[in-house]
Amino acid sequence: MRSPARRQLGPLRTVAVLAVLAVLAVGAGAAGYAVGRTSDAPTSAAVAGTAAKGATPTTGGTQAPEPGSVEAIAAELAADQAAERAELAADLSAAGKEAYDRLMPVLAEVSEVLPVGGGTGHAADPAAADRWLQEVGAARATLVAVPEGTSEHTVTRAAFLGAVDLLDAALRDLMTASSATADGPGTPAGRRDAAVELWLAGAAQLDSLMIGSSGDHVHLFLTPDGDPRSVPREFADHQEGSAG
Repeated sequence: MRSPARRQLGPLRTVAVLAVLAVLAVGAGAAGYAVGRTSDAPTSAAVAGTAAKGATPTTGGTQAPEPGSVEAIAAELAADQAAERAELAADLSAAGKEAYDRLMPVLAEVSEVLPVGGGTGHAADPAAADRWLQEVGAARATLVAVPEGTSEHTVTRAAFLGAVDLLDAALRDLMTASSATADGPGTPAGRRDAAVELWLAGAAQLDSLMIGSSGDHVHLFLTPDGDPRSVPREFADHQEGSAG
C-alpha cells in the first residue's frame, strides 16, 4: 500500500494537468477534456493496461499522439490518475474485507441477544459484550487507516465508518439497556439494523468502484444476523449475477 502522501497529485502537478487540458481545449475546439471524470473516460483498467504496454490509449481508431506531444502528456497524466484510483479502490476493498470478517461474527452473536425482527433474546454476557466492542473498534481502526481519495472513495469509506460507529453505539446501549426486547430506531436493535443498512450502501458503492478500476467484483454485504445467506434479495441477485 503506498503512503497517503504519494497519492496526492499536489498543486504543481494539478496546475500542469489543467494547463495541458487548456491547450487541448483551445486546439480542438473545446473538445471537452475533464480532470477526474469517470463517466466519459475509458475505465481505469483499460487506461492502466495500455499505459503498462507503453502505448497511448486511442478512441475510434484515431492515431496515437506523438511521444512528448501535449496530447501524449495528457494521456500519461490520465493513466496516472486511473492507477491512483485503482490503488485506492484496492486498499479500501482490503480494509473493508478485514472489517467485514470482524463484524459478521459479532452480528451473529448479537442476534442471539437482539433477535432480528423482534422477540426476546437471552441476556448479554458482559465479557462477550466487551469482546464485541473490541472487534468493532479494530474494524474501525482498519478503515480509518485508509486515506481519503476521490469523492466516490470518500463516500464509501464514510459509509463504512458510519456503520461501524452505529454498531458501536448499539452495543453500548445494549450493555446499559434495561431490556433488549424494545424495537425502534433509537433502540439497540434499531441502531444495529441501521448500521447494517448503511454498510450495505457502502458495500454496493465499493463493488462499483472495483468493477470500474479492475473489472473485479467484491461483495462485503453484512446482515443483521451475521448469516451470509440472509443478504437482502437485491444484493443476493447482484452476487448471483456476477458469479462464475
